[in-house]
Amino acid sequence: MAKDTDYARLDLFLPKPTHELKDSLVGQQPGKAFGRQIDLWWSALLIGVRRQHRTPFATNSREDRVKFNDGAILTADEWRIPQMELIALAEEGTAAIESAQAVVEICQEYANTGLELIAQELRGESVPVVTFMRRLPVLLGIQD
Repeated sequence: MAKDTDYARLDLFLPKPTHELKDSLVGQQPGKAFGRQIDLWWSALLIGVRRQHRTPFATNSREDRVKFNDGAILTADEWRIPQMELIALAEEGTAAIESAQAVVEICQEYANTGLELIAQELRGESVPVVTFMRRLPVLLGIQD
């Protein structure tokens, strides 16, 4: 398995359309849906996993994405990396967890799915936290 330091060296990205929306969703002000960018990304990851759908970036270049953090943020909460490795293990088997890059790519693709769904539901909302809570069952695909 990869070491925590391997994850810390990697970058985490948001698709450009989501990045443009993040300022209205992330912050410590009342009404924001997420306190930190990693909270947005992690929620999106879990939504993508629940939906069982991965959305790769459109290209291999950085033109369609924006770095929002480096992988060191993943080591700040000791449970994040093991959860990501479990997702990768379930998705692609033991070979996937040998590489931090592979684990992050799998999780990034799940997060991209969730980010797209979150953006659809929360774009233009004046109090995104309320809408997020109300629309969470829809985002998770457990209610129409």
